[in-house]
Amino acid sequence: MDDALQPSPFLQVSLAKQRHKHHRRREILKHILKKGRTNVSEVEVKELLGTNKTLPAITENDVIRSVSKVKMADLTDDEAVRLMAPCTVYGYLIQCMVERLVDMFCAAPQTCAWNKPEHRPEWQNDFRFLHEWWLSMRTIPYFENPKDYYPPLIPWGNLGTGSENQLFADVAMKLRETRLPAYLLHIDHIILSPERVSVLLFDGVFRGAFCRTETFSATFCSIGAATLLVILIALYYGGRIGQYVQNLHLAYNWIDSSCVNMLTILLPQTNVTRLSLRGNRFGGGDANLFQEFLVSGCMLLEELDIGYTSLDLQELCALIGSLPSMQHLRVLLMDGVNVPRKKAAGLLHAIELSKLVRVSLKGIPACSSDSYLDRLEAICRSHRTGRDGAMPDWGKREVFSFLESFESKTSNWLNHAASGALPPDYRVFTTNDPSLMEMVNEKRAFLRLC
Repeated sequence: MDDALQPSPFLQVSLAKQRHKHHRRREILKHILKKGRTNVSEVEVKELLGTNKTLPAITENDVIRSVSKVKMADLTDDEAVRLMAPCTVYGYLIQCMVERLVDMFCAAPQTCAWNKPEHRPEWQNDFRFLHEWWLSMRTIPYFENPKDYYPPLIPWGNLGTGSENQLFADVAMKLRETRLPAYLLHIDHIILSPERVSVLLFDGVFRGAFCRTETFSATFCSIGAATLLVILIALYYGGRIGQYVQNLHLAYNWIDSSCVNMLTILLPQTNVTRLSLRGNRFGGGDANLFQEFLVSGCMLLEELDIGYTSLDLQELCALIGSLPSMQHLRVLLMDGVNVPRKKAAGLLHAIELSKLVRVSLKGIPACSSDSYLDRLEAICRSHRTGRDGAMPDWGKREVFSFLESFESKTSNWLNHAASGALPPDYRVFTTNDPSLMEMVNEKRAFLRLC
């Protein structure tokens, strides 16, 4: 086979480890059953029922057949991981797999049993559906006044699978019919199954003639491997039809180490330049696969948020070794990541060799000293201005983090005082300033203008 079609060395090593572990478990199980043993050693139990379970590797001949058997309604996380296993990473198979998945996922909304949208007249003048679509199913805190908020998208007494499915069908239809650009689509605190996200994206976002979504955000939506696969395929399809989603915000979901290879394969085929995996159980897997994700999967990213993830020491070492080669990356958010003191100096040196202009290390004791933070700021400042004027464009661009600002906007309901730039002793006073109108008056003024 041509060398260009072989998997990368990192994936070859990982594949060999997976096969060895699987065959080792199978041999132990055969030995136990053959001898009719009634007791098993602790080592054998750990090998059979260890936390690092891996699925049997599928052969090249089974790849296309496995893709053809995928059904949206029955797509599971295990099946999605199996489709993107390291042994399937051959250049001549990837594109064929992706195209077949695109065809299947595009047709899925038409065969979805519950995709029967209904018009919602009350949404006609709802500010939540104007340019930036903020669709939140978050429960209002008991100490807040419900009159200060929009009515829930689903009445609390009608919550259930059927009403949630109907909501996705109705939102998809409104996305198709809207004549105003929807630059941002955010949804939170509702389960996003593969079927639901296929209706939302394939039948909504990418079917709207005026929909120009640049940011897709889904937080606290229980997104696993199966839903992530549908999202990445949808973003690839969007780029093919000229609708480019550049910002992908998937914080606080169920994306774990089993999704590393999927992101490595599919993320470069999208137009995503900012990715947030904050708060996911991302990490604790194969360090070689993680390094491949950084070098190949993130090669076009300008901003990456891996804060409060589950990276272990080996993956941290892979990150430190990969930063100098990530030439497009400008912003790295690592808040809350476990960085041992012995690796703090190595991380700082890797940042110095990179082109990062902003790095966030909040909640990391080993990187919280004043001298360390001053040195970090000096390094980022030198990257912004350019030591020899080699990067004038980045010196002129904004230095704030898009994902950091977006995260603050999505969570400002927790602490309104901390979300603004006003001093702590500021107190609101009442005047006739139009900017202090209540939400009800805003709606009335908007209706009069319409």
